[in-house]
Amino acid sequence: MQVPAPFEYVRASSVGEAIDLLERLGPEARLVAGGHSLLPMMKLRLATPEHLIDINPLAGELGDVREEGGEVRIGAMTRHRDVLESELLVRRFPIMRDAERRIADPPVRNRGTIGGALCQADPSEDLSAVCAALKASVVIRGRGGDRVLDMVAFHRGPDETAVGDAEMLVEVRVPVRPHGGSAYEKVERRAGDWAIAAAGAALWLDGATVADAGIALSAVNPRGVRCERAEQALVGRPPSEEAFAEAAALAAEDCDPIADQRGSAEYKRHLDLTGTHWGCDTSNCGACVVLVDGEPVKSCTMLAAMAEGHEITTVEGLARDGELDPVQQGFFEEHGLQCGFCTPGMMLTARALLNENPNPSDEEIRVAISGQICRCTGYANIVRAVRWAAEHEAGATAGEEAIA
Repeated sequence: MQVPAPFEYVRASSVGEAIDLLERLGPEARLVAGGHSLLPMMKLRLATPEHLIDINPLAGELGDVREEGGEVRIGAMTRHRDVLESELLVRRFPIMRDAERRIADPPVRNRGTIGGALCQADPSEDLSAVCAALKASVVIRGRGGDRVLDMVAFHRGPDETAVGDAEMLVEVRVPVRPHGGSAYEKVERRAGDWAIAAAGAALWLDGATVADAGIALSAVNPRGVRCERAEQALVGRPPSEEAFAEAAALAAEDCDPIADQRGSAEYKRHLDLTGTHWGCDTSNCGACVVLVDGEPVKSCTMLAAMAEGHEITTVEGLARDGELDPVQQGFFEEHGLQCGFCTPGMMLTARALLNENPNPSDEEIRVAISGQICRCTGYANIVRAVRWAAEHEAGATAGEEAIA
């Protein structure tokens, strides 16, 4: 059993009392709300505060979401669940729900708070990137009154914010602006995990051009949260694939990923290839299948060094010139996708089968995919999908021969 170092516990009944306690107890006092980051750190003795000030009684004072003065104002004690379920937030800022759906799990979201997440300032934390992309500001309260800072000034680096020893974050303010849109994308090892890499983006249009942009990264940008060069590359231009690609390239140049337990820095720079799934990690489930020189191989038991000199094909390599491979189209047409976890490996195995045997029987299809587990037990649809691909490839080939 892991036990924290001894500490004194006290409960605050108001924001004013919490600030008084912080001032009286000094820098060895810490606020605690959800506690999902601080308490595990204390159990591991990575954090050893002498005093814990419980601010959960302030949920009534700091736990609301409202629109006021051209801003959506979110109290620092607003729980993740309330952010996720807020119709006001999803209507104004879809990025909020995008991110909250990927944060931890329901029990954690029931207790954790937006203020706690921002003040933790973990480099892999999601809401810092969301708030930065939305050009949000935060309100910090102390004995001398309130300070309002943007996210760049608030976020000073990994695990460090502008909140002083006798201060506390009380509110997040997000400006409401017309003709805007936002979204958040996250790559994680499993549902609810910290990000391997994540990006938040918001755009505001003025007619046919981009009036302003917010782009922020998580887990790959320890020096800050905003990608200002990428943002400026979009302003004043019509939205287009070319403009977005240029902004993405600038954001990639400005990020600085580090190696950690979620992957190497080089791996994090190449996360556009995310189709290959990590499943059992013991060569049983087949979710990780890739093609090595055209042959299906379970990548979880193949060292990266062994791939040198060989052609590796992942599911992203099936489509050509913007057109889906017949196998991919077959999975769509015959509802073979289902939950999608086994799909990349199934598709690659099917592609290899059809390359070798363009007209397999249903039994031959079943034998080919027998090394993969479909968690949804939707094998009948998968067999039909492969059969669809075989038939349509045969038809296309016959048509080409007739034309010739």
